Amino acid sequence: MSKNDFSAYINELYDRKLEAKRAALASAYEEKLAANAAEEAKLGPEYYAAKNRVASAAETEKRNFDEYANARGLGSGAAAQGRLSRSIALQSDLNALEKGRTAQLERLSLERSGIAKEYADAVAQAEAEGASERAWALYQEGVRAAEAEAAAEKAQREYELKAAAQAQAAAQWEKEYALKAAEAEAKAAAAAAASSASSGSSGSGASSGSGARSGPSGGNSASASTAGFDELFEGMSKSGSPYTYLVTNAGLYGLKNASTATLGEVYDEYKAWSEKRSASSAASSGYTARELSNYQEVLGRLAVSSARQGSDPLAYIDRLVGVAGRSYYTDLMGEELYGLLRANVPAYTSAYAAMSKAPDPAAWLTANSARLGAEITAWLRSQLG
Repeated sequence: MSKNDFSAYINELYDRKLEAKRAALASAYEEKLAANAAEEAKLGPEYYAAKNRVASAAETEKRNFDEYANARGLGSGAAAQGRLSRSIALQSDLNALEKGRTAQLERLSLERSGIAKEYADAVAQAEAEGASERAWALYQEGVRAAEAEAAAEKAQREYELKAAAQAQAAAQWEKEYALKAAEAEAKAAAAAAASSASSGSSGSGASSGSGARSGPSGGNSASASTAGFDELFEGMSKSGSPYTYLVTNAGLYGLKNASTATLGEVYDEYKAWSEKRSASSAASSGYTARELSNYQEVLGRLAVSSARQGSDPLAYIDRLVGVAGRSYYTDLMGEELYGLLRANVPAYTSAYAAMSKAPDPAAWLTANSARLGAEITAWLRSQLG
């Protein structure tokens, strides 16, 4: 079950609903039984009271008859006949009372059976209705969760295709730039050679250094050393297009008025620096240059996406892992760098979110670079471009 599937919550809701229905039915069942028992409890006293009344009435009638017989001088036969008649009437009255009491007890017994059956039927109906409603709700939730997961997978695929297309376009642009820079350099070398030949001075030609790159003017020379450009190269290495980043941020590194040729020299120095750094980093860490490059790219991409969505970065990673599979990321960078990715992405996300919300992101980055450290600062500077 994915994190977007709420079937467990739905089951819990319907369990509570069923328990509440059962409790209500049980309460009504107990009330009816209590009323039945109370009615049955009254039958005994009422029966014995009626029996005593009948007996008392029979005794009064006997006494009245005896007084009448004595007053009339009736014989013993007549008196015996009267007693027999009264005894039969008394027994008939008592039998009628007993039959009435028995009928009431049978009625109450049948009523109890009916109450029990009614309760059992109501519970069964509630369970059946609850099961039907639960099944429908779970089906709807399953459809919704499947659609949400499919939408997430589609969004991830579209994002990766877009990122791949952008990377391909940037690579193509850099390739075209390198070709144009090479053509320009060749033309410059040919022009320098022609100028030397026309002047007729061999010394001047030797000092010109036919085919050598000329340094930039105005104090913006880019030497073979990378001193002073480490932060610039860090930013270029973390950007999607190193040359675009160089042109955009040249002014931050004393290259504001540098010519295209000078920027080309800096870019060549960057490529040499990048190759040397990748080889050194891979050799010292045990990671391949491909793994390190994938790690840096995925780290930056995840940090930007989670910051823009306002989501928890680790939860965002887990959601993507749930869609693409953990092996997708470990194949790109290996287990150790994947663990380092999870450890570093919260700091990158937090820094990017804070910079994005600042009125002047560049000024914010300058003020906070010491706190953030060189690595995060260089990456954030690449995002400004």
